[in-house]
Amino acid sequence: MNYKYASENRDLARIDKLNKLTNKETFWNDVRKLTKKVTSDYAIHRWQHLAEIRWMELLEQENN
Repeated sequence: MNYKYASENRDLARIDKLNKLTNKETFWNDVRKLTKKVTSDYAIHRWQHLAEIRWMELLEQENN
């Protein structure tokens, strides 16, 4: 995932962390671990949005 999906500076770090996740079988559990201490609704929403984009990328890589 590139940085075009970032809408704020904090998204850059989120994208970097999500890009390190490559195992589809543990992807959502790994995302839960990354967001374990996140309490802001807005931050959770941003994580979810970016994680869904990354998930779609992983699915596309599998199909190619």
